[in-house]
Amino acid sequence: MRKIIYIGLIALFLGLGMYLYSTFSVPDRDPIGQPPTMMPDGSANRQAITFDVRVADGSISVRNFFNDPLTVADPVNQGHYQLGTFIDPASAVPADVPYYIEYIASTQYFIISLQQEPIGESRQQAEQFLLGHLGVDQTQLCRLNYTVGTPARVSVLHAGQNLGFSFCPGAMQL
Repeated sequence: MRKIIYIGLIALFLGLGMYLYSTFSVPDRDPIGQPPTMMPDGSANRQAITFDVRVADGSISVRNFFNDPLTVADPVNQGHYQLGTFIDPASAVPADVPYYIEYIASTQYFIISLQQEPIGESRQQAEQFLLGHLGVDQTQLCRLNYTVGTPARVSVLHAGQNLGFSFCPGAMQL
């Protein structure tokens, strides 16, 4: 009987030890909460000043916005980053936010969602933010892989369409 009790206690302590180890051991993280190997170009150097982003006809160099305090890891979608405006996943986009920008590292794709009327002004604000934080000009911004859209709750007329950046060929005039 004692043998069974000892084996049970040993199993209990081993189980408790494994639980505590898995709960309290934290892997090395960088300042924005992702493993350092998540850099879009495959490198671990988040301190680089710039990095290349793939575009349809090659790549362009952008400022390393991962070092910008206005970039945070999306708390829900691993490998996604919020630029400029942060959304708590438990709530909707706040009414006073003109735009929301999400970057998907694996595809190097930018999703810009216009959240306020007039959407033309919201688009201009998002454009200015990206031009400044990516350190690119308008021609380079047009070459990025991106979508500019708006939800139906903001504009039924423009929902579901890629509006483009205002200065890019094929952009919808607002």
